[in-house]
Amino acid sequence: LMIEPTESESLAELNRFCDAMISIKKEIDELVKKELYAKYKDDGFEVLAVSTDSDHDAWNKAIEEDQTTWVHVVDTFSREGFPSDVSTLYAVPFLPTTYLLDKEGRIIAKNLHEEELDKKLEELFGK
Repeated sequence: LMIEPTESESLAELNRFCDAMISIKKEIDELVKKELYAKYKDDGFEVLAVSTDSDHDAWNKAIEEDQTTWVHVVDTFSREGFPSDVSTLYAVPFLPTTYLLDKEGRIIAKNLHEEELDKKLEELFGK
């Protein structure tokens, strides 16, 4: 991944963006490698991946390369230069942000990563 600053983006902004992309890739790898998704999906665990990527070809290629089988959607930007609609609606503070919802759609945990997520799913599903 090579990214160069433009007139509207500082090097610090690009560094934050790159850090977020690395974190997102790590989250995907953890769900796939540890087989958390496969382990719990038949019990009702579902992943909804919301992308803010405007390059849909690259987004589709990444889904294919990562071999993720969960639900993927692209968020929309109603106004150029503003956060995406879903990010605004759910007050997403940074990427990646994760929410664990119950069957009624209530948030029961936020930003669980790696071992924390595995432990919480084990607690919820008894596996």
